[in-house]
Amino acid sequence: DWMRTLLLLRDLLSHRLAPSAITYTAVVDAYSAAQLWESALAQLRAMQVVVVKPDSVCCKAVIASCAQMGQWPSALNILHSLTNSGPAPDITMFNTAISTFADSEGPWQAVLQLLA
Repeated sequence: DWMRTLLLLRDLLSHRLAPSAITYTAVVDAYSAAQLWESALAQLRAMQVVVVKPDSVCCKAVIASCAQMGQWPSALNILHSLTNSGPAPDITMFNTAISTFADSEGPWQAVLQLLA
């Protein structure tokens, strides 16, 4: 349940405990399961504000969440921004994007362009 997961994160922060990338990934996964791609994307951005570096698992979850909800530009922006900062996009990130786009008839060719 995404609400419970978010409350746990807020509880950690209120007690001045430092959540890890794994904690944020759990929140992103909960948002993704609830098809709340905007919240998943916002959580990725929030990680950068509190200086928690997102790992590839978290980035893949946000990419998949955006793509599954038809938000291909957001998913592509994440992949593109990772080439400049964040974890370097790896083959699994590109596979996630390509397969998600293919499943939803999205622009998988645009992901291939990032590889060039």
